[in-house]
Amino acid sequence: MIRRHWPAVLALLVGCLVLTPAVAQAGLVAGAGPSFPTVVTVGQTGVPATIEMRNDNTAGNSGSTNIVCNAGDAPPCPAGDPGITLIPSCGQLGTFSVCAPAGADPGVFALPATAQGQVGTACALMNFNVTLIDPVLGQLRFTPQPPGTNVQLMGAGQICRIGFTFNVVKTPNVDQDPATAGLQTVQIVDNTQRSGAITASGRGTSDGTTILRATTSIATNASPDITLGAGVLSDAATVSGRVNPQPGATIHFELFGPADATCTGTPVFTSTVPYPVAGGAVTSAPFTPTVTGTYHWVAAYSGDANNASAQGACNDANETTVVTRAAPSMTTNASANTTLGAGLLSDAATVSGRVNPQSGATIQFELFGPANATCTGTPIFTSTVAYPVAGGSVTSAPFTPTQAGTYHWIAAYSGDVNNAPVQGACNDANETTVVTRAAPTITTNASANTTLGAGLLSDAATVSGRVNPQSGATIQFELFGPADATCTGAPIFTSTVAYPVAGGSVTSAPFTPTVTGTYHWIAIYSGDVNNAPVQGACNDASETTVVTSAAPSITTNASANTTLGAGVLSDAATVSGRFAPQSGATILFELFGPADATCTGAPMFTSTVAYPVAGGSVTSAPFTPTVTGTYHWIATYSGDINNAPTQGACNDASETTVVTLTTPTITTNASANTTLGAGVLSDAATVSGRLSPQSGATILFELFGPADATCTGTPMFTSTVVYPVAGGSVTSAPFTPPGAGTYHWVATYSGDVNNATVTGACNDANETTVVSRAAPSITTNASPDIMQGAGTLLDHATVTGRVNPVAGATIAFALFGPADATCAGTPMFTSTVSYPVAGGSVPSASFTPTEAGVYHWVAAYSGDSNNAPVTGACNDANETVRVTPAPATTPPTTTPPTTTPPPGPVPVAAVAPKQSRSPAKGVASISSGGHTGCAGTPFRVNVTGTGVRRVVFSLDGRVISTVTSKNYKGRFSVMVKPAKLKRGVHRVLARITYLSSTATNPKTMRVVFSRCSRTSPQFTG
Repeated sequence: MIRRHWPAVLALLVGCLVLTPAVAQAGLVAGAGPSFPTVVTVGQTGVPATIEMRNDNTAGNSGSTNIVCNAGDAPPCPAGDPGITLIPSCGQLGTFSVCAPAGADPGVFALPATAQGQVGTACALMNFNVTLIDPVLGQLRFTPQPPGTNVQLMGAGQICRIGFTFNVVKTPNVDQDPATAGLQTVQIVDNTQRSGAITASGRGTSDGTTILRATTSIATNASPDITLGAGVLSDAATVSGRVNPQPGATIHFELFGPADATCTGTPVFTSTVPYPVAGGAVTSAPFTPTVTGTYHWVAAYSGDANNASAQGACNDANETTVVTRAAPSMTTNASANTTLGAGLLSDAATVSGRVNPQSGATIQFELFGPANATCTGTPIFTSTVAYPVAGGSVTSAPFTPTQAGTYHWIAAYSGDVNNAPVQGACNDANETTVVTRAAPTITTNASANTTLGAGLLSDAATVSGRVNPQSGATIQFELFGPADATCTGAPIFTSTVAYPVAGGSVTSAPFTPTVTGTYHWIAIYSGDVNNAPVQGACNDASETTVVTSAAPSITTNASANTTLGAGVLSDAATVSGRFAPQSGATILFELFGPADATCTGAPMFTSTVAYPVAGGSVTSAPFTPTVTGTYHWIATYSGDINNAPTQGACNDASETTVVTLTTPTITTNASANTTLGAGVLSDAATVSGRLSPQSGATILFELFGPADATCTGTPMFTSTVVYPVAGGSVTSAPFTPPGAGTYHWVATYSGDVNNATVTGACNDANETTVVSRAAPSITTNASPDIMQGAGTLLDHATVTGRVNPVAGATIAFALFGPADATCAGTPMFTSTVSYPVAGGSVPSASFTPTEAGVYHWVAAYSGDSNNAPVTGACNDANETVRVTPAPATTPPTTTPPTTTPPPGPVPVAAVAPKQSRSPAKGVASISSGGHTGCAGTPFRVNVTGTGVRRVVFSLDGRVISTVTSKNYKGRFSVMVKPAKLKRGVHRVLARITYLSSTATNPKTMRVVFSRCSRTSPQFTG
């Protein structure tokens, strides 16, 4: 549709084409307009369209030929005229139907690079090149070919119609007609026509084109069927048919549960996933089902600016997933084997792997008796137990067995709506229980010990734990003499006694012993059909009787307590109550050391003494102790044929002697006073007066810092050193002090089993070390010499050798003028700067000198709690700056023009002090490359000469380069770039230092130049 505009009040609609003529002079009228479809869809290609130019001349010029101007045509075509142009898409028209800035909307349509005039019009078969001339508006120019060709409209009413096709790339960003459904844009055509020496311009717009989004489709594929609890559900979707997709689109997946086969209810799960511009398949987030059944997916593509939305349907192919019941497993565990009458039978079962279990499930337990090993008959017992939703182990009801043998269990889980049934098998592991005969016990009690000739021996027995006992059982008693302590020989006496059904205790016949010693009984119960035999064992508790000889007693008395090294130990013993004693008896004295308080180890000393027939007290040999502690004596009487041996006990009254520790002394000597950062602290200790020292002793050195003069706080450093058995002096580990002050040592000897602990005291003699502050050094470097008025003075300082610096230190810079060469007066300038804990170089504030001469800097570091102050000296190296007088400026040899100066770097003055003519002296000169006039482009400043060691170049007082070697032209050179400077006069100083062999003082030379004004650009068309 084309809209054609006529000037003033005249409007004429011709078909769908609307042309806008413009009148430059009475009778000369130019018309133009586009023809685009009213509706297109994104993604369409090869859509036909045209634009028109028309000769609409009126009376007086109706027979004139109008020539359409091309870009760049000579007058009378207007300068800068763009030629034939088309704006394919505009979202808002402004005054005179131009595309308003707010309506700029390029890129909706893509046109080819060429177009052709339509047959039957003034430009039939004429080719046109189509080029983009305004990316902001998307404006295109149609240029007739070959170059130099113009469209000619010969007489009023003649038309040139240019045809082409276009592709629909995207929807408009700006809606030209919001009141109309969809998104609209308009086209604008412009041209200028000339006839003779006059011109007229024409502009035309369309009625608008509606752009529809591309139609898309969605293909989906749900995850495969699964078993409940064995996987997750997901859906995958791919969108086809998109055109020029934009970021931000999504696919919304909805999942409907088994109860919603038509997907009309609320989904049980949703997942929204970004859909990439590149397309491809995307997958939803996973969903874990909790119930069985058929699940239905529906996926919906959101669309974007260029593509319409698309949605799948419920029960689409590949959009359902079936979730079947979970397959749990069951583990069972029958009750342990038991003895008939001693327990009940039961089975326990646990079901694992259930998913979302429901109430109502059960486990049925079946028990098969000893006669049914394959579980094929009827169970002798069943028990059904509800299985809880929470799971866990459940147990059958108990069963009381009536006969011995092997019993078999089978458990069956019923399942529920989400979980399949599961059943165990006959003879599964842990599903059998063996019931054996009852196992009674026998308890026995032999007659009490006696003295030979004073009594008889017998045994009594009781059987417990019988089940359904039968008559006919017996107990056989067997007695073994003193010579058969293991009861492996023939018994010296037997006695068999009937055991009643009612049970109880029965007693053997009596036996009269004929020798002393230990006699051993064994009782044997015969058992019956329901109860297994049971037998006592040799040496069972209460199954021995000792027949002894006479039993005398012994009394003892150990020597008194003593100190290690001051006495010996001994014991005395007396035996009472002997009967008809015989010669040859002895007393054995045994001494046990402090490490054996129960006397269970080997004695450390023994002494055997003959005990007289007449009796009385006898004394052991003496023993000299070597370690401290409590010593224990035991005395043993050997006995004889008529008298039994007798022995004292460990820890009997009067049978211990205490040997106490020796108390040594400790002497110490701390390391010498030192400076912080210049040494470490240590302490040395010697222990004297030890007796029988043992390995393992240590000395603990504790160091207390300057803030703890009484050593009452926590030590800041400890060192434990093994103290040798041989003694001597030992030294602590070294300690690096973190700060200045007085440090205090305290040494403690740990002691050992023979020597007591001993500790020095805080502030003992030789136990303090004074750490004085570190002595750092300061290095300084003043700024280079300058020319008066060409810069400022400043100083730099670096402090080295500090130890653990503390915040708050400063450096005070003092500057003394040319009249104070010894820095004895008041400084003419000071600058105090904080000095960082991290150190490094810090600068002073800058000072602008007002007179020439030599200036002297002195820098002073304030110090801190760990570092002493330090000050530089007047006339230190690198601490003087020479300020030379500013020389007169030599005027330029060429008078600069009065108009804007031409570009190019030109120094207007180059001044150098007069140099010595002596061959031994260094000589230098400065130049700026021979330029004249002001400087606007980069140029070089060069220093040439002999004996030059270094040149420091500065621009307006700021160092820009330090050059220590000549370039390939034999020059010390620096590049100056005026373009980066402000307009006005600028100075380049060259500070020249000569080789020491020339004995030439440093010199400063300069070049003065002006920064040219920038030339304003001229607009020419």
